[in-house]
Amino acid sequence: MLKELEKALMNVQEPTKKAALSVVEVAALCLLSPSRFHSLVRQGVFPKAVKASQGRRPHYTHELVQRCVEIRST
Repeated sequence: MLKELEKALMNVQEPTKKAALSVVEVAALCLLSPSRFHSLVRQGVFPKAVKASQGRRPHYTHELVQRCVEIRST
């Protein structure tokens, strides 16, 4: 599992074409189900996603994705 997280972290550190990732995509990078990921966000383990404007889905910026993967690897 540690090797999978290291691989995910390496992928996150590379510049991506997408400016932001969805909650489901970040959960997958952290090797967690979306349900478990949401639960850990509510508990304060992972940072909350940001909303760009009213009515838009929350997303994770590149920096937040890196933090999530680093938290998961510890």
